[in-house]
Amino acid sequence: GDSKWTGSTKQREYAHRLRFENDAVIVGINTVITDDPMLNVRTIKSGKQPVAVVLDTKFRVPLNSNLILRRNGTIIIVSDKVRKPLKRKAIEKNGAAILETKSDNSGEINLHDALGKLGTIGITSVLVEGGSKIASGFLKHGLVDKVIFFYSPKILGSDGTSMVGKLGINSIQECIRLNDVSIKRFDGEIMLTGYI
Repeated sequence: GDSKWTGSTKQREYAHRLRFENDAVIVGINTVITDDPMLNVRTIKSGKQPVAVVLDTKFRVPLNSNLILRRNGTIIIVSDKVRKPLKRKAIEKNGAAILETKSDNSGEINLHDALGKLGTIGITSVLVEGGSKIASGFLKHGLVDKVIFFYSPKILGSDGTSMVGKLGINSIQECIRLNDVSIKRFDGEIMLTGYI
């Protein structure tokens, strides 16, 4: 939590290119609360910006966050069980949209339903940039086609934050395997790309 960027400038530029290539960038509410991101493309001169999408089961998005005040067209996906009409009105007044989705068995946003609703409004490619909980959710539900991991030559150990949360894997045979793996170097950093 003490560093905004772990990777280098080149790695961040590549990440902006990935944003540019997708219709939307998805994060969870914890990323919004912790980092207050913009989720826009800043390194490519183009009018095209991905739609910022926040998975926010309990509708906790701060009204003063960058995605509400400075990013027109942000989509907040909430559980259909949440009722906060005054907050909804304030958010919509600032140009953001709210999509309600079903909840899954654990009370979280049903990711299949969320992606289906994004598809109905023309969003067909998404970059999941969220934290470990969001990453593991998409992986567990089989909603990932391609993964890209950036590795910096820095060791944090278990004191750091994991890039993927619990997957419920009990043996090595159950692991998620990557195919067609490729590796690219950015100075001292490594980008690993693979397909599921």
